[in-house]
Amino acid sequence: MKRISTVVIALVLVLSIFTPKNVQAADDITGHYFENSMRTLIKMDIMSGYDDGTYRPDRLVTRAEFTTFLVRALDLSSTSSTSPFTDVKKGDWYFWSVMSATSSGLIGGYPDNSFRPNNKISRQEMAAMIIRALDYKGISAGQAPLEFADNSKINPMFRGAIQQLLYLDVIAGKKSGDNVYFAPLDSTTRGETSAILLRMLNVIENPQEFVNYTNYTIDFQNMISKQVSANPKVDGAGIYRASRDLVAYYLNPNNFSRGTSSYLQFLSLSQSTGLKVQELNEKVLAGKGILEGHADAFIEAGQRYGINEVYLISHALHETGNGTSKLATGIKVNGKMTYNMFGVGARDECPNTCGAQRAYDEGWFTPRAAIIGGAKFIGKNYVNAGQDTLYKMRWNPYGLQKEGYATHQYATHVSWAVLQTNSIQKIYNLLDTYVLKFDVPTFNDQPGPTERPTGVDQYYVDRRLEGEKGKTTATIGLNFRTGPTTNFGVIKKLPFGTEVTLIGENGGWYKMKVDGQKGWASGKYISLQNVTKANIASINDATANQEKPKEIEETTDIEIDAKAVVEDQNKETTPSTQEEQEAKSEDPLLEEDDEKENNETESSLDTKVENKNSDKKKESKEIQIDFTKHEGIMGEVNIDEVTLRNEPITNDSSSILKTLQANTIVEVLDEKDGWYLVKIDEEQGWVLSETITVLNVLKPDTTDKPFVIKAEASTESETIGHIAENDLIILALNNEGKLINTDGWYKIVLKDTNQAWVRSTNIKTKLPELPLLTIQ
Repeated sequence: MKRISTVVIALVLVLSIFTPKNVQAADDITGHYFENSMRTLIKMDIMSGYDDGTYRPDRLVTRAEFTTFLVRALDLSSTSSTSPFTDVKKGDWYFWSVMSATSSGLIGGYPDNSFRPNNKISRQEMAAMIIRALDYKGISAGQAPLEFADNSKINPMFRGAIQQLLYLDVIAGKKSGDNVYFAPLDSTTRGETSAILLRMLNVIENPQEFVNYTNYTIDFQNMISKQVSANPKVDGAGIYRASRDLVAYYLNPNNFSRGTSSYLQFLSLSQSTGLKVQELNEKVLAGKGILEGHADAFIEAGQRYGINEVYLISHALHETGNGTSKLATGIKVNGKMTYNMFGVGARDECPNTCGAQRAYDEGWFTPRAAIIGGAKFIGKNYVNAGQDTLYKMRWNPYGLQKEGYATHQYATHVSWAVLQTNSIQKIYNLLDTYVLKFDVPTFNDQPGPTERPTGVDQYYVDRRLEGEKGKTTATIGLNFRTGPTTNFGVIKKLPFGTEVTLIGENGGWYKMKVDGQKGWASGKYISLQNVTKANIASINDATANQEKPKEIEETTDIEIDAKAVVEDQNKETTPSTQEEQEAKSEDPLLEEDDEKENNETESSLDTKVENKNSDKKKESKEIQIDFTKHEGIMGEVNIDEVTLRNEPITNDSSSILKTLQANTIVEVLDEKDGWYLVKIDEEQGWVLSETITVLNVLKPDTTDKPFVIKAEASTESETIGHIAENDLIILALNNEGKLINTDGWYKIVLKDTNQAWVRSTNIKTKLPELPLLTIQ
C-alpha cells in the first residue's frame, strides 16, 4: 500500500513555540525552498517570527520545540504538574508541552530519566514522535520498504516509524549524487519541519484507513474446535489436514498487524473504492493480456454490485494468469466466442470446457460482459451475502455463530485468506488515491499474538488407527521421514517387511513407531494386519466432509474449442495427490498401463477445431525421477502459454518470469509438489510438471539379458556399471534434441561420468511416457 493523496487543510490552529508576533513574513524566506510551507504555517499562526522580524528557515529545531509543535497541533493538554524528567522543570517555557506529550504517549526520555530538551532533534526521532501523534489520532499506515543507501545507520527501533511515514508520504529521503539517503541522525531545520508538519496535518484531516471491530459471541477455543472439525487443510491441493495449532494461528486476528499486507484479509470488499479508470489502466492493467484497457468494466462492476475493484482485479489476474489463460482469451462454444475472467464453473477436472460452457450459459460473449457478470456471481454468493472480507469468506464466523458449526466457506486451505492479500497490496502500491475500510473480528477470550507452527507441527494426526500393526511392502526400501510429505527429511530407509506400529494418519501417510523411533511414511507401502482397504477408505471418507461440486451432464450438441478439451484432458492424466507421487518415488516397481489414445472427450463434444497438440496427449502412468541421482533430463513444453515462475506458486502474478510456447526444449533440474524446476537459455524457473513431456527418461529391459553400461560404444569396452532391474536411464541428446546413436549403442547421462553407452536392444521403445520419442 502506498498512500492517499491529501490536500492542505486550512484553518488548523496550532500556536507557535514562541509568543506569536503579528508581523509580515520577512525577506529571509522569500525564494527559500520551503517558502510556501512556511508562509502557510505563518498564516495559520503555527509559526511566528523572531524579535528582529526574521523566521530563520535554516535554524535547527530542538526536541523541546518540536514537542511543542506536536502538542499544539493536536490540541493536547495535561493536568499533571509532576515532571518525569530530571531536566524539565516548572518555569521552563516548554514544561507544559512536555507534560502534555508525555501523558499522551508521544514522547519518552532517555535511560537516565532525562529528556534533553535543548538537543537538536534527529530525523529518526522526529519520525517516531510523528507516528505516535498519528496513532493518537487513530491514523494507521502501511509500511514502505527502506531503500536508502544508509539503511544500516537507521536505529532498528525507529525503522517501523520511518517505513510508515514513507508510506504516508509525510517524510522522504535526501538525494546526493546517484544515491538517496535517509540521514537518520541529521537534524531538521524550521523549513523542513514546516513541510513535515503540513503533511502530518493533511493525513490527520484526511485519514485513509477506517477500522471497525465486530465482536462474535463465540469463545475462541470453541471457535477453533468447530473449525478443526470442518477438515481444514495445510495445502492448497486439499490433501493434508491442518493441526489445531495451525488453525488457531490463522483464526486469530491478533496475529496480523495493521500496516502489513496480511491485514488486508480484513479489508471490506463490499464497497466500491472510487478508483480512476485512467490510473487503473496505466498502472495496473497495462500489459495484462485480455484484461488490458478494461478498467472501466471493473469499476462499473464494483459500483453496480458493491465490490472492491482492487479485489476484483486481483482475483481476475490470479484466475487468468495475468490475462493470458485460454478461458480468459476466448473459447468457442456453439460457434460463439466466450470469455470467463473469474473461473466461474471451472472445475478441477474440466476447467476450460466447463468454464466455457458456464460462460456460454451466462451470455459472456465479450470480455466486458465476463468481468461484470463474474463480479455479479462473486457478489451474490459471498460479498453481498455478508461474507465481505477474505477472512469471512474463509472462516465465516457469523455462520458458525448462527448455525453452531463451520459452514459456507470459500476454501479449505487455512492460509487462503492471507495468500490473497499479497496481490491486493501490490495493486494498492501502484495507486495514489484510495480509502481502505477494515472489519476486524474479535472473539470471547481471544488470545494475543502467537507464533505460527512450522514443520510437522502444522499437520493434524488422526489417531483412529493408533496401535494398529503393519509391515512395509516397498521392495527396495521405504523412506521413513520426519513429516507426512516428500518435503520432509528422510530419517532412514526401512527394509522390506519392517514391522511398524501406527500412531496416526494424515493425507494417506502414516505416523508410526519403528524400533522406538517415530516418523512418517507413505501409506501406499504399509500393509496393515487388521485393517482392510475398505476400513481405511471409510475413515478417509469420514474426514473428507467438505461439500463437493455436482457433476455437470455432458452434452453432445455443443461445440467447444478442441484445445480447451485437450488441456482439460491432460490435467486428468496427472497424479491427483502428492501421496501418489510419493508412492512412485518410494518404490519404482510400477505396473505399466497399455498405451492408448484418450479421444473420448473430444468425440463426445463433436469437436470441429483442429488441435495441433492432440497427438501429444496420451493417458499414461508417470515415471517418478529421483533428481538427486540423475541429471541431463530434457523435456518439451507440451502446450502453449506455459508460465515460467520464480517460485512454485500460482497465487502471485509477480512470480511470473515469462511464458513458454509449445515445443520449447528445457532441461529439467528438480521436482517439487507437481512442479518442475527447469532451465532455458541460462534462466531457471518453475513450471507445472503436467505442462512438460520428459523426452529422455527410459526404463531398461532386463528380462532376458543382463544390462551393462560401457565406457565406449563397444562390447569390448570397459564395463563401468550395471542398471538394476526397473531402474531408470537418462539418454543423452544432441543440440537438436536428437538421441546420440552409434552402431546400435546409445549414449546415456550418468553423474560424474563424461560419457557412457548402452545397447539399443536393451531399451524399451514403446513407452506411453514418451509419445514424441521414436528410437530407430
